[in-house]
Amino acid sequence: VGVVLLGIVTQAAVGLRAAISRRFPSKVVDCCAFGLNVTLGWLLMLVAMTFSVELFGCAVLGLMLGFWLFAERGNRKALGTPCCDALAFDSKSSGGSVAAVETSPLS
Repeated sequence: VGVVLLGIVTQAAVGLRAAISRRFPSKVVDCCAFGLNVTLGWLLMLVAMTFSVELFGCAVLGLMLGFWLFAERGNRKALGTPCCDALAFDSKSSGGSVAAVETSPLS
C-alpha cells in the first residue's frame, strides 16, 4: 500500500509542478518542486532495485493511478521515469517547453 501511495504522490508532484510554477513564478519555488520530483522518482527507483516483483508491480500501479488522477486530459507524453521526467521538464509558464529525449540505435 505504501509503494502504491508513493507512486500516486510521485505522479501528483509531476503533474502539479507546472501549476505551482504558474502560480508562484519564483525560481526558489520551482527549485523546491524540482527537488521533490527528483527525490520521489529516485525513491521509486530504489523500490524497483529491490528486485521484488510485488513491490515493482505496486510502484507501477501507483504511477498508473497517479497518472489517471493527475495528468492533464489528452496528455499522451510517454513516461520514462519520474526522476528523468523531472530533469527534462522546463516550465511552460516561463516560455520553455518539455525537452524531447532523442534516442538513436546502437552502432
